Amino acid sequence: MRSGVGPIAMVTVVVCLAVTSLAQDVPKDIARTVDVAAADAKAGPTYYKGHQGHNYERQTTTLQSGDTKYAVHYRACIDERHGDKVGIVEGYIGLSAPCNENFYGGGFFKIFLNGKDVGEWRLADRRMIEEGARGTCQYIWETPMATVCVRFLLLPGTRFVCCELRWDAKEPIETAEVKLLCFPSCFTTALGRKGERHVISAAKDVMEGKPFVVEPATDSWLFYCDGIFDVARGEGAGPCAAMFLPDEVSGGSISIGSYGVTTRLALKPETGRARFVFWEFPGIENDKALAALRADAAQLLETLPQLDFTPACLQRSATAGLRAEFAELFAEAGAAADPCRERIEELLAKLPTDTEIGRELSNWQAEIGVLGAAPKLQRLRWELRIRALLERGDRMREAKNTGSLR
Repeated sequence: MRSGVGPIAMVTVVVCLAVTSLAQDVPKDIARTVDVAAADAKAGPTYYKGHQGHNYERQTTTLQSGDTKYAVHYRACIDERHGDKVGIVEGYIGLSAPCNENFYGGGFFKIFLNGKDVGEWRLADRRMIEEGARGTCQYIWETPMATVCVRFLLLPGTRFVCCELRWDAKEPIETAEVKLLCFPSCFTTALGRKGERHVISAAKDVMEGKPFVVEPATDSWLFYCDGIFDVARGEGAGPCAAMFLPDEVSGGSISIGSYGVTTRLALKPETGRARFVFWEFPGIENDKALAALRADAAQLLETLPQLDFTPACLQRSATAGLRAEFAELFAEAGAAADPCRERIEELLAKLPTDTEIGRELSNWQAEIGVLGAAPKLQRLRWELRIRALLERGDRMREAKNTGSLR
């Protein structure tokens, strides 16, 4: 028994399904996607001591999934009087949301290679590199010591933000260090209040004024809280926390002041990489936040080492594979591809040759080229697929009309 559906109708159905799949790619559950909003950088005169009248830059990138929101804030004095460097007032990478308190929005994350602060050099790149299924932003410096990249990654449905620090050495790296700054739950001194700072790990609970020596094997997660400014007592914004991978840290120390808490982590310079996770618990009681941290950290110690911070579109294929796919579609579509051929070839020409993207940090400019072309190429790939399907239908109809189709 022969079907009553002809080849042209079949091709039309396939084309409709392709168009429908495009519509289905638009997520409907915001808790399962990540929105990234990269605000334009703003620069203007500052009154910071030592930088009066200088051109000072601020820029914020927000990663949000459902109720979880983290805002990564970059700031630096970019005045030309600093030459190829910038002026650092407090810090350069801050976390300005979800709380004003906790990890400091004016600078909570500093990187030192061979004792030199990476943030003193001008940014080579700053951008949002992924949104949708995941949200990622990156910051890159080209320093005399190394090419340095920091990426912040938010996964949908989580309450934490992941961070990867990588460096490709240009000189022997003898020491690598990260310094974190937080004000747990409240800006106590600035408000004329006295709190009770604590830093808690899986192994110990240390109160302000006492030394905290970081033992990587037992202190891989760190809970920063205040016994007075606890949401359970009706005060404070809620605690915060950090985690690192024990194999990437050789040691460290925490200075628990009555105002700020400074964490110094000595990294293993030969690894060229360190990964972290940061939590803020706005409006959450200390006990509940600590329980949530314990649960998250147990799982992350297993999954964080395998997490790929490379944007998904760069994980799936190298540029050579992308060119091969378009070559096949061009061959299949024939002359029907002509209306979009030139646009596609222009974009393909911008891609690096003989380079597998996402492997070496030195390829960061090639990655940006691919990321810039990827959305346009994705749309043109669908257009070319549809044109190829229509061309196939025309050939089938022509074959049938000439009696070649049996």
